[in-house]
Amino acid sequence: MGFQKQLKTSQFIFKPKKALIPKQNTMKRNKIKTARNRAEKEGDIVKAILDYLAYKKITAWRNQSGARFGYHTDKDGNRKQWAIRMSKKGVSDIIGIMPDGSGRILCLEVKTPKGKLTEEQALFLGEVVEKGGVAEVVRSIEDVQLLLQQALQEL
Repeated sequence: MGFQKQLKTSQFIFKPKKALIPKQNTMKRNKIKTARNRAEKEGDIVKAILDYLAYKKITAWRNQSGARFGYHTDKDGNRKQWAIRMSKKGVSDIIGIMPDGSGRILCLEVKTPKGKLTEEQALFLGEVVEKGGVAEVVRSIEDVQLLLQQALQEL
């Protein structure tokens, strides 16, 4: 049953079915790789920071950016693509209000440990600081804690 004919030599060789071939133990390696990738995702850092800010009763929300694409068919039957930009390019990932009662804006651009700031993001953060707001690139909750301490001591 597990034998197949080899055409080149016209002899029978043993070739087990795929189900009988043991797979390499890749599950452990895949789990580690998945966990490593999950820890480096910007979205997970954003969620953790938003949870921390909510715990501290600081008003903040995630600013969804990017674009939404869709299609429609015109009266001639041609398919056309459309796009709607969700936010201005470079606007920070997290927007909030400083908890000191001043009404100043809080803008946090979240990056992974290896993430780099784009030119638009740098311009936006500079504009916020220039106009009296608090803006910074953060990579962890500890960065947010330090930023809030420094910003509240300045007043």
